[in-house]
Amino acid sequence: MKILPTGDTVKTDKDGLYKISIALGSLPADAVITLVASHEHPEHGHNFVPRTANVSFAELLDTNDPTNQDVGIQKRVKRLDLVLVPPAQIEVEVVDKDGKAVENAMVRVLGNMQVSEYLGITPEEFILSATSSSSPISITKGIPAIPGASVQVFAFPPEGKEDSYSVGSAIAILTEGTDKVKVVLGVEELKILYTSVDSGQFILPSSDIKVIFSKAVTGVGASLTCAPNSYQTFVELDGAIANIKPAGTLIGTNCVLTINHAYGRNGEALLNVPQNYTFVAYDPAAPKGLACPTPVVALKEYASNATGFSFDNTLNPVSIYTSTPDQNNIRGFSIQGTNNLILQWTPPVVSGIIGYKIYKVKKSDIAVGKILWQDTGVVPNFRLIEGKYYATINVGGENLSYGDGVSYAIIPININQEDVCSLENAPTISVQDNIGPQITNVTINNDNYTEGERTLTITFSEQITSSNITLSSRPSLEITKISESITPPQSVEIKLYVKPISANILDNAENSNGDNRLFLPINEANKLWVDEDVDIYTSAGTQVSSPNRITAIIKSGNNADVWFSFPLPDVRNGFIVPQDNLQNPGGQFYVQGGKLKAPLQTTFIGLTIGDKIRVMKFSKDIITLTVKSVNFNTSEIEVEEDISGLDCNSPVKKCSFRSLSPDIKIDATEVYDTSGNKTRWYSTKSGVGTGWWVW
Repeated sequence: MKILPTGDTVKTDKDGLYKISIALGSLPADAVITLVASHEHPEHGHNFVPRTANVSFAELLDTNDPTNQDVGIQKRVKRLDLVLVPPAQIEVEVVDKDGKAVENAMVRVLGNMQVSEYLGITPEEFILSATSSSSPISITKGIPAIPGASVQVFAFPPEGKEDSYSVGSAIAILTEGTDKVKVVLGVEELKILYTSVDSGQFILPSSDIKVIFSKAVTGVGASLTCAPNSYQTFVELDGAIANIKPAGTLIGTNCVLTINHAYGRNGEALLNVPQNYTFVAYDPAAPKGLACPTPVVALKEYASNATGFSFDNTLNPVSIYTSTPDQNNIRGFSIQGTNNLILQWTPPVVSGIIGYKIYKVKKSDIAVGKILWQDTGVVPNFRLIEGKYYATINVGGENLSYGDGVSYAIIPININQEDVCSLENAPTISVQDNIGPQITNVTINNDNYTEGERTLTITFSEQITSSNITLSSRPSLEITKISESITPPQSVEIKLYVKPISANILDNAENSNGDNRLFLPINEANKLWVDEDVDIYTSAGTQVSSPNRITAIIKSGNNADVWFSFPLPDVRNGFIVPQDNLQNPGGQFYVQGGKLKAPLQTTFIGLTIGDKIRVMKFSKDIITLTVKSVNFNTSEIEVEEDISGLDCNSPVKKCSFRSLSPDIKIDATEVYDTSGNKTRWYSTKSGVGTGWWVW
């Protein structure tokens, strides 16, 4: 093996392994090392094509080797394997069109990427050259027999006969066996000298197309299209002239004649095929005065089961919203927004229409007498099976605020680029903000039960102009709205005062026996919730525990048993003060033993008796249940309703729920956007607490 540019030579051992050493300072860091591996011993039956590999000096260095940190010593390099292969055997025969051998033709071979890489040359370099004779040329060395690789063999005309022959080529498969290839040299090139549809020309739709060749032709293959139509063609030959007759009347401004092949009398073929010629067929009787097609929104393009659509002028670009049944959504449906308006229409049943233009006009322009229709530039596509056109229009850049809108009309265009129908009378699709804002976020600056002022911020999906939001709460809180103001462009800020309400303890012997349970009326027990930390006081106002956690609330008739984490002394006529965070419960459960069982103990935190919860069954039906009792220790809930029909009956078949009784409930029904739309019906209410969601 020879190493360049150092000129060193190394030999492999019996296992084919080799080592080279290059001093770091002997070559620049960007130097290229060339390794030339060869092994020729025909007497021993071994004969391989030399392999050349080029690699950068920096790439060879093994920088992960700790011994390579001293630049003053020789460096160990990474392993670089070189595989040698034997030479391919190729037999090349150069003949003319009659199969007779052509002497003195120049034969040259080009390799593919694999071969060129093996030999260390670029793909543009010829591997070898040879001169043809009356017998085939045998190539037995210089080309590696790389499995799966091939080379291209070219034969160039003999000197002085360039006008009689053209260059021929063939593919040779590389193998240790012999691949025989035959390269045929053609005759003088056949060319097209003239066509009557050269680019930029117009012809009458009923005209023939004339093509003149450099030689008399015996056959011509042609195809003809005027988008979106294709035409059969018939060809009449007269020496070097071919008259191409379309089967039908040509209609269109984007017509293309394609010459796929042509043959001369000596068998010569037209080169560089297919050759295309673009032209326009002008129809003075093109259709006019038709009714414009009626566009409709293509709902199935958004979702196969889409049931409706609306438009919204959000702070982001305009969106079209489609609603679809969605059994995985606790609402029972999903709303999907996109900036793309997809229209469909049925084309008029007439010939001579070459396309459609989609125009738009602003409602505000019409209002002031400026009826300025603009071409959107959108190109529709035709679906042959449906027989309909479709167009996708991005409406994201339109401004639909303050009642403005955009109308779209579909206008067919004839071959003369004329409108087929009148824009003034065209049916339209109007894009106008017809859906109100929705709640997108709810935050409160302090989410605990401490008495005091709070700031509640409700963010909506778009700019709003007026609001009158109603707040309500559980019996555990007393809230007073101090002020409400719009924070441009899309939020409402509410100042409110929060005061926790204590639960009063009955003067009952059950509340003086020193156990973990208190006996409370329903209207006092529902001021508390499971896993809540509370402070408990005696009738004299003495605090007896701080804090004590509620572990269960069990309804019994008009009263309830409230269980705590620690035993209690005599607290008759005392009271319970909440000390935890605001709650807005939700999660998953399954039915076990007639009760709702939570897979996570924390799922039911924040629930109390009398709470309403919205439940999505495993079958995706939506129901509402009323909480009768909650037990944090067992992660179980009892409800007032019959749940024998609930189908979520195992840890792998769960129902989802959301509380309709959060600590603070927001009703944003009376919120309006700039176009006067009220809040969307499915997004008017929300809770404030450990999380938020809308309903």
